[in-house]
Amino acid sequence: MFRSVLAALLLTSSGFATSLGKRAWTESKYCNPTSGLCYLQVVPGGTAPIFRIAIPDGASGAFDMVLEMITPISLGWAGFAWGGSMTANPLTVAWPNGQKATVSSRWSTCVPPTCSP
Repeated sequence: MFRSVLAALLLTSSGFATSLGKRAWTESKYCNPTSGLCYLQVVPGGTAPIFRIAIPDGASGAFDMVLEMITPISLGWAGFAWGGSMTANPLTVAWPNGQKATVSSRWSTCVPPTCSP
């Protein structure tokens, strides 16, 4: 289930943009030793961010989903597109801000003529 969910998503980071279905990547289970929460971990390779996603088994879960992005500071920012492409879809973006990270929800648009009608 996790693989099909993630395969439909687009990962972006500082000019890196590719659909998971078109790129070699590895997946594994990762359990946080502090929280006990287990994720599907996707590692695209190279300098791309590592993405972890946790979705509860049932509708009565304690959360809708949890997204974790592990990104080298040298990339400057990382983003996660929820709808299969960046255009006209919700995005989660994060960047370093001092000793903390800033996380923001965005909605991408496109400007003609670079987008399809």
